[in-house]
Amino acid sequence: MNYVDFDLNLLKIFLSIYENGGIVNASKKLYISQPAVTMSLKRLENVVGSALFLRLPKGIKPTEAGTKFYEYCKKAVKQIELALDNTKEQDYSVSSNINIGASHDLINYFIMPKIVEFSKTYPNVCINFIETIPNHLSKYIEIGDIDIAFLEDKKLQNNFECFEVTKLENCFFAKNDAKIINSNIQYATYKQNCGNFNSFENYCKNYEQIKSKYRVSNFDTMSKLVENDLCIGYAPKIYVEDTKFSIVKNKYKTEPTTINMCYLKEQDISFVCKEFIKMFK
Repeated sequence: MNYVDFDLNLLKIFLSIYENGGIVNASKKLYISQPAVTMSLKRLENVVGSALFLRLPKGIKPTEAGTKFYEYCKKAVKQIELALDNTKEQDYSVSSNINIGASHDLINYFIMPKIVEFSKTYPNVCINFIETIPNHLSKYIEIGDIDIAFLEDKKLQNNFECFEVTKLENCFFAKNDAKIINSNIQYATYKQNCGNFNSFENYCKNYEQIKSKYRVSNFDTMSKLVENDLCIGYAPKIYVEDTKFSIVKNKYKTEPTTINMCYLKEQDISFVCKEFIKMFK
């Protein structure tokens, strides 16, 4: 095939059709007429030599070949964008995107101050947040939907750079300071694979019967439980410091939670991502 005359815009249109669920939505997203989108798809299918979508009475559906082509196409277009982004002269008015993945609480209590600082320098950069548990974050970053992930007590392997950005001190907190740590008290903690679950599990080794009655995925829910005096909560201290709750003193030291930043190796990330990473290094 002669690639000299190949129109790369066909790939962009194909990605939009695939990701937006059809020609109509892609047309609206790209501000291109529906006939033009349809014609571009036909041209691309002629080049590929295979149907990329099944035409149905109500819309279209990717074929097996279309799904396979999408995975290659998505990576190829991203590499082209990265090549342009990392080669051109950069300035503070640059317009780009960063996709950041982290738990809801990490974004609110730890990452947000850095976002505020970064946005002052790069006001035109659009920051997209994907808020979910660490197990899901690893899947998103592996398929390229996330540029930078923040993980609690976990690192990614293979094609990723991972480094520790901080350790968060953990604490028990209650509605009042009269509570004590013992097996007769109810506890609220993060779920397994969320937040500081590992730290709490290690702390429980000091006692025979301590365990959590309530397991949550965010600090807001934990706070409601503690506010209603149903339990003692266990969370990073920076989450608790500006609240009305009392930090409970206890005789055993709690383990900190390690926060790691993970991202694709340096040659695969954009200029603005590199600048954001520098803030944590």
